[in-house]
Amino acid sequence: MLEIGSTRFLGLYMKIAPYVLLKRNNLGDFAKFNEMFGMPLRWYEYDPHDPVSRNEVTKQAEAYGSAAYVLVPKGVTVKFLEANKKGSSKTFSMLHDILSHEITVGVLGQTLTTHSPGSSSNALGLVHYQVEEELAQEDRLLAELIMNHSLRRNILIPHGYPLLQSRGSFKLSEEMSVERKFEAWLALLDKGLPISEEDFYEEFGVPFPGSRPVVISAQRKPRRNGK
Repeated sequence: MLEIGSTRFLGLYMKIAPYVLLKRNNLGDFAKFNEMFGMPLRWYEYDPHDPVSRNEVTKQAEAYGSAAYVLVPKGVTVKFLEANKKGSSKTFSMLHDILSHEITVGVLGQTLTTHSPGSSSNALGLVHYQVEEELAQEDRLLAELIMNHSLRRNILIPHGYPLLQSRGSFKLSEEMSVERKFEAWLALLDKGLPISEEDFYEEFGVPFPGSRPVVISAQRKPRRNGK
């Protein structure tokens, strides 16, 4: 058994659990609202003096479908007093969006990398991405701390695992821009490293021309066999 955190540390998902429950209940209420008011209400009148009229009209109403219907005798007036259906529907939708926003912020720290409000700049997107990366880095540091101390030192090493001189860490690959990667590949070619043309084209997502005619820039000659 590996104990992690303090007695009050209930985890990240415990913090967003209220939003998850509210969102689930809200969707259930929204579904019930659509079932009641999303389909048109049907109105049926029957002759109260005809003993079989009501049964016949009821059969027709039930056979028509699952939409709600009203069955009243002729000459009877029924008024429905209800709230603004459009406003009520918007209330459900707004609450759903708010809860989704809180859950996303609670887990990722931002929303722009998973949801776009419609108009956003590249600079703002980079800021949100950096926030997500910083939170991910904190999570990796916490995992390394637990792995190297609580797990390695308190459990694995005392049970005979030869990990006294070892240390666990995440292997992170640094993302390189296309321009930097292209210059790096050219530098390798200048040093005489043999690289297949097909590999070069595939790395940068360009279809290999093969025997087809190619367009060559006048400022750079084509490279063959690393020359």
